[in-house]
Amino acid sequence: MRLCFFGDVHGNLPALQAVLVAMAAERPDRVIGLGDLVGWGPRPVDVTRQVMALGCPCVLGNHEALCLGWYEDPPEQADRRRATAVNQALLADRRVERSWLAGLPRRIEVGPLTVCHHSPFDLPAAGGPLGPEHFDYLDDAGFAARLVALLTHDRPLVIGGHDHQPRVYRVPGDGAEWDAVCLASGVSLPLDDVIRCWVRAPAVGGPYRDGFGAGYALIDTATARLTFVAVDYDTATAVDDYRALPELADIPTLARHLSRLAEDP
Repeated sequence: MRLCFFGDVHGNLPALQAVLVAMAAERPDRVIGLGDLVGWGPRPVDVTRQVMALGCPCVLGNHEALCLGWYEDPPEQADRRRATAVNQALLADRRVERSWLAGLPRRIEVGPLTVCHHSPFDLPAAGGPLGPEHFDYLDDAGFAARLVALLTHDRPLVIGGHDHQPRVYRVPGDGAEWDAVCLASGVSLPLDDVIRCWVRAPAVGGPYRDGFGAGYALIDTATARLTFVAVDYDTATAVDDYRALPELADIPTLARHLSRLAEDP
């Protein structure tokens, strides 16, 4: 079975459209969304509608929860709070899209995989209320603690996104030292069934980290291989979309993002 995974679109419609075309060329058996369709970017309604029309399963990300007003970021996340307020206004009267976003599951299971936007080991029990503590960005020590939990997880593979840093954390079945692998676009990694893996897929819409740019993940269960694929897209249109909303384009994090997009079309 060929599975394509995309997430962290963040309202970037040109990037999403290019990634969907590229994934379709893979002839996947299933396409699965990793959450954070909205937040940060300028076109949350159009992105949501496009994924709704696709009809694929998708998990809830922290930005869906933020834009729906389920919790607030702490004050130190000033840029993200500003971007969330703009996205909330853009989605405010979109009842259908808001209802669809609110109905997204927090995790799904597909064969040997658990699909979760960030960490299935950090979600509250029994569907309890979400908060910023459930989406903490992890350092090496934080990942190491979760990888211990992966050893006894009911599925050997976990895939998500969240931190916009595509990589694969591998844990040998005997619990020996874990490692992290950064894959260049198009380079496949064998998923040995004696190794448990936590896959952090590329972000579709940015802001990008590690220089990978827009992309998606492909897992072929027949050959037991994982590939990250980078995708070029119309960044000029994406920049124009942002600049049409100065209340977004002027946010420092996004201003830096736009500057990089304009320099590397």
